[in-house]
Amino acid sequence: MHDSVVYPPSPEPVRLEIEPTNVCNGKCIFCPRSEMKREKGYMDLEKLRDFLERFMTYRETMWLNRGKRNKYPIMVLCGLGEPLLHPKIFDIIRMGRDYDFPVQLVTNGSTLSPKLGKKMIESDLNNLAISIHSLNPETYNKLTGLNLEDVLPRVESILEYLRGSGIELEIWRVAFPDGTILQDQEKFSNFLSRHKTVKVFGPTPAWNRGGLLADKFYPLANDGHIWCEKLYFTSSIAWDGRAVLCCCDYFNITVPLGNAWKDTIEDIQKRRELVFRSKIRPKICKACRRPIDNFYENEIYPKLA
Repeated sequence: MHDSVVYPPSPEPVRLEIEPTNVCNGKCIFCPRSEMKREKGYMDLEKLRDFLERFMTYRETMWLNRGKRNKYPIMVLCGLGEPLLHPKIFDIIRMGRDYDFPVQLVTNGSTLSPKLGKKMIESDLNNLAISIHSLNPETYNKLTGLNLEDVLPRVESILEYLRGSGIELEIWRVAFPDGTILQDQEKFSNFLSRHKTVKVFGPTPAWNRGGLLADKFYPLANDGHIWCEKLYFTSSIAWDGRAVLCCCDYFNITVPLGNAWKDTIEDIQKRRELVFRSKIRPKICKACRRPIDNFYENEIYPKLA
């Protein structure tokens, strides 16, 4: 970390992570859903609308937005479910855009189609991130529980349909939890040759999601001056309104921060700061091993000048 980097004096969200649903049709071996004890359900749009209405006022007071009105956070639709399974997901996207949030949707790609692509354009989606971890059918099935023969044509069709639409397109890749590198780089290169503007992230070994997986590849989470940037720069809201510590805590919500439908955003953020400032880290944080996160220094701070 460079000494010249200045951080917000208290936790502020660069990302507002919204879980439209925790219902999913995949069974990814690195996903905490395997340990989830929460009731399954779908986010209520009117409660979300009220929350976003209140968030607009909070957003204007954020240190990150000083002199740059309403720049952060971006709204990320993910969580422990497949967002496209929410029956009103495009209303949620449109709602986020109406409140001037850049919106990213993360999907396993299993339901994609040109018809949905048209709705993405109409709802003014900013970014579509698709998880395609391997182009080997057997490997892909082991990783996700889905069939590549069903998913890949859907992904191909959406990438083609959205070309030139203005929606940023990303592919996310995660390797096996044991660190086994995916042996399909040539296939992926051929695949990407048809989609040159698509960004690709990974593959990287799965990190242990707060102790869910055995991990020998990454150190105990420690990002330097900010010991956990995910905690400091992300606000996560489960489908039922519960404020979640971070994406590693979605499966059981071991550190409840309040309820976004009932509590003020200021109170939720104060509880987040208390967790961050405490000398004793939550149990889930003590078990969290993951790559060092320095996206604030590299991606966010340079844009604040």
